[in-house]
Amino acid sequence: MTSTVSGLAVTYQIGIDHAGVQNDAALTPPFAQRWSVDLGNTAGYPVIAAGKVFVTTAQGPPGVYGTYLYALDQATGAIVWQKTIAGTYSFSAAAYDNGQVFVLNYDGLLQAFDAATGTLAWSNKLSQSSFTSPPTAANGVVYVGGGGGGLFPPSIPGADERRPPVPSPTA
Repeated sequence: MTSTVSGLAVTYQIGIDHAGVQNDAALTPPFAQRWSVDLGNTAGYPVIAAGKVFVTTAQGPPGVYGTYLYALDQATGAIVWQKTIAGTYSFSAAAYDNGQVFVLNYDGLLQAFDAATGTLAWSNKLSQSSFTSPPTAANGVVYVGGGGGGLFPPSIPGADERRPPVPSPTA
C-alpha cells in the first residue's frame, strides 16, 4: 500500500494510512472557500479524487433510513450525479481507488460506482452487519472492518474470497 497521494483524499482521514495529513505544495495559505452546497443534511467526510468531491448524507430526518452518495464537481460544487444507498439506519461511508467509489452501509452492503458516471459496477452483501467504520481501498482491494470485529479483504467480486478474515487486534 502507498500513503497519501498529493491532491487527493481517497478515504477517511485523507489517505489509506489514515494520518489525516495532506502534503501538497499547492496548498498554501491564505485559504478561501471556493463554494458551498446545501445537500439537505450534514455531509460526511469528503473523498476527493477524479476532479470530484464525493460525500454521503442521510436521506432525511430522524426515522428516515438510508443515505445518498453525491458526486460534486471539485471546481464548482455542482452536483454531477447522486445515488440512493438503501439500508437500515443512516450510515454509509466511501473510499476511492482506480476510478471507482466504494460505499459501505450499516448492513454490510458494499457497492462500487464508476466515479465519472455514477454507474453501479457491482454490489456485494458482506456476511456480517453493523458496519460503522469507513472502508479503505488500495491497489484493487477494498478493506472493511466487520461489525463483529475483523478485517475483510478482498471485497471485490471475483477476487479470492477463500481467505479468512484477519482477526481484530486485542487490546
